[in-house]
Amino acid sequence: MLTWLIVCLTLTRPAQIAVAASPETALSNSEIRARVYLPDAESGYYRGTRFDWSGAIASLEWHGHSYFGKWFDRYDPTIHDAITGPVEEFLTNGAGLGYDETKPGESFVRIGVGAVRKPDEPKYRQFSTYEIVDPGTWTVTRGADWIQFVHELQDTGGYAYVYRKKLRLIRNTLVLEHQLKNTGRKTIATSVYEHNFFMLDGKPTGPDVVVRFAFEPHATGALDSLADVRGKALVYLQELQPRQTVQTDLEGFSASAKDYDIRVENRRTGAGVRQTGDRPMSKLHLWSIRTTVCPEAFIDLRIEPGKESTWRISYEFYEVSGVTQQPPVTIELLRDVEVTRGSQIHLARGTLDLDDPDAKPFRLRRAQRFEMIKAGPEGSCRIRFEDTEYALSSCPWMEGFTDHQPDIFRVVARK
Repeated sequence: MLTWLIVCLTLTRPAQIAVAASPETALSNSEIRARVYLPDAESGYYRGTRFDWSGAIASLEWHGHSYFGKWFDRYDPTIHDAITGPVEEFLTNGAGLGYDETKPGESFVRIGVGAVRKPDEPKYRQFSTYEIVDPGTWTVTRGADWIQFVHELQDTGGYAYVYRKKLRLIRNTLVLEHQLKNTGRKTIATSVYEHNFFMLDGKPTGPDVVVRFAFEPHATGALDSLADVRGKALVYLQELQPRQTVQTDLEGFSASAKDYDIRVENRRTGAGVRQTGDRPMSKLHLWSIRTTVCPEAFIDLRIEPGKESTWRISYEFYEVSGVTQQPPVTIELLRDVEVTRGSQIHLARGTLDLDDPDAKPFRLRRAQRFEMIKAGPEGSCRIRFEDTEYALSSCPWMEGFTDHQPDIFRVVARK
């Protein structure tokens, strides 16, 4: 029995040590706590060749909600998708940079990974791991609420670059700032997308989850009665089971960056995240299984030698409006709101109607907060602002309203 125990410990310990030894760091501000994996060619949590090694978040919590984590069952650092979100993949015509012009045995580029060897194969294998010839050089600097990664790769078939990614926590938002400088002889033409691997509160993908867009999307793939597009949202019709997948390209977005505005919400737990970018999307794909929901927004980059390109992606974490009517609930104003009385004015967006003939109209300013202290019948409620209570005839952030006006009223806390 003792011999068998020793053998078991010997067989299982290396994998446990490998995971435990993966370098990581913690970031936090007054609202967000996050753990971030650090790139390392020898002991990094992720050592595959599909995704950029920098900025993978092991966990992130905001106001009691969690957003990222281990969504997969089988772990090995070299598996192509054994990584937590949000992470990025760079593709040139569906392959690595320089792949098509590289002969077997020579190296091509995976941005954020390094130079990898091309074997004798008929086509690029996106979901495989290639031999890393040169992992480049990583430099990491950090503060309490930010971290910056710099990856430098020397000449590989005429391609070379300096890639910077900075993660910053600003109130309830995670900001990813990118800069890619072409230091080689050839033009860098690539697309890049965020594979978010959202895990809102660790709940399964199903009818509680909705993905919202700034435009009316059209799904080009079959949703197989598992999901449906309704207006500007993709909804799930049933809880996804193991091995069930909902994936499709989505069309209908414009050439403007304003359409790079995607929300994922869990209407049962109240967790919401809004992803926005400062560049127009070139492609939009959605992939989801039971454990994760992944809208994948692509942008295109073309960088001449000696030039650089920048882009920015933000993740705003919020409480979903209308999840519950149970007070107390704290509401933050995202713009000025008139609080007035009478004449159906409450039907207009961005206004609140006083249900008290003796109350005087006033204005709530952007970034101010008030507390809903009591829910009433037919969407009415009572609020407290600056130690004064007011009765309102219509409270659109509550359950039962078609338009919760989330661009105006943000639910920031439930006690």
